[in-house]
Amino acid sequence: MNNNDQIITVATEMLQSRGYSVSHHEDGVYLATKSDEEPIYLYLLNTCLNKAVIVHYIGVFITKKIKHAIIVYRDTITPSVKKTLKTVVTTRIELFNDKELRFNITKHVLVPPHYRVDPTLHPEREKYPTILKSDPIVRFYGFKVGDVVKIIRPLGLYYRVVRAKVD
Repeated sequence: MNNNDQIITVATEMLQSRGYSVSHHEDGVYLATKSDEEPIYLYLLNTCLNKAVIVHYIGVFITKKIKHAIIVYRDTITPSVKKTLKTVVTTRIELFNDKELRFNITKHVLVPPHYRVDPTLHPEREKYPTILKSDPIVRFYGFKVGDVVKIIRPLGLYYRVVRAKVD
């Protein structure tokens, strides 16, 4: 299996773990659908992600009214891309370097199962420890800031709240 096939496989597993069905849409683009949810468009780029490339894709997202997209890029991302992404309000854009999707982190023996749970069932959630939104497992599952995450470890259940930064 070459790197592209591996990345497609892991990206598909990632979307399926979020409850989506994945199908090939067009060259380098996959469509993930789930009832009662906006579809996610997965774009596999064979280039680094610079400002010109991200501006192009933001234009595509606006034109096609795409509300949620995942971009898998090669090599590097420039600081101007991060700055440009902060101005986008119409589309949720998740970025993954291709190296992050070469293996499925949820299948590693040391990574326990993680599940999103209803935060209203956890009135004490503000006292729960933090798991950062930048954590690889949070990014893999697409958890958002404020989500309560249940972690099943051999010694018991643990709960964490996704936060943007440590308090």
